[in-house]
Amino acid sequence: MEETRDSFIFSLKTSNMKNSILSRVLKMYFDYAIYNIPETPEFSFGATLCLIGNLKTEKKCHCSIGSLIYSNPIRSDDFSFSVEEYEVFKISPNKNHALPTNDKSQFHNPKETLKEYLSHIRRCRCGKKDFSLSLNT
Repeated sequence: MEETRDSFIFSLKTSNMKNSILSRVLKMYFDYAIYNIPETPEFSFGATLCLIGNLKTEKKCHCSIGSLIYSNPIRSDDFSFSVEEYEVFKISPNKNHALPTNDKSQFHNPKETLKEYLSHIRRCRCGKKDFSLSLNT
């Protein structure tokens, strides 16, 4: 479990980018934003996105639309799925541009906010491997 104030997950809708979703960790759940238990095959972002087991061959991964840890569900329904690959990114803010905070007043246009975040993302290494996320349903 890792505390983070800046954690977010997102879902890019390639058929219609306007329907993409940005979901920020809620203030009261900073302590539960990221779970990575080395003894188990589970990596999760609260119950909003859980990656479990052999990601490619087992359909144990799931997203919960009722999760309270992140602001928005990133899937439209609760069901299990496999994952072909996934990516972990690190945010590197430009010194001249502050990233939005958890203050809801800054989220008048969530699509623009998602664009701002994505412009600050760079690929990083997580442990000894690079990861990328691509969900199969």
